[in-house]
Amino acid sequence: LSANWLGIGIIDQLINDRVSFEIVAWHWFSDMGPDPVAIPLATERGVPAEFDGQIFNLPAHFTKQGKRFWVTETNLTNGSLNGLERQQADYLRHMLEVVKATDDISGFFYYRLTDGVENAGKSAWGLYETSKTADGSTLNYDHPKEAYQVYKDFLKIEHQARPVPFDLQPTNR
Repeated sequence: LSANWLGIGIIDQLINDRVSFEIVAWHWFSDMGPDPVAIPLATERGVPAEFDGQIFNLPAHFTKQGKRFWVTETNLTNGSLNGLERQQADYLRHMLEVVKATDDISGFFYYRLTDGVENAGKSAWGLYETSKTADGSTLNYDHPKEAYQVYKDFLKIEHQARPVPFDLQPTNR
């Protein structure tokens, strides 16, 4: 199942109703908070007063209920738009450190590989800056951004440290 902030209660209800699924897939962008592991709860975000000021660990919430938790999209909210290339790389670095340090997150997907010309002027999410040729017929991969090198370095280090077998077989939960 894939969700965002509005989905916590619904997913909890599906679990309580014994609906069969194995993975909770979550999109986490910087405007939601620094990361899904240490979310500060606040009444101004609609949290009941008795929880104000507490810290909520979203992945742990679902893994305690027997579900795997994946971050399926993450990025600085508008990527590197308006010259925020360094901030985009820093945010990715932070998220990768959180994923590495958190046993409750078992999958990670970055959004997205290229900027995509369809979002020009609205976002720049890619690891690679792109443009179209003058006639619009071909996509140019102009140059890798700082976030590309962060991701590349992380994958190289992690693969050398512990190669992970890839298994798509469902579990019996």
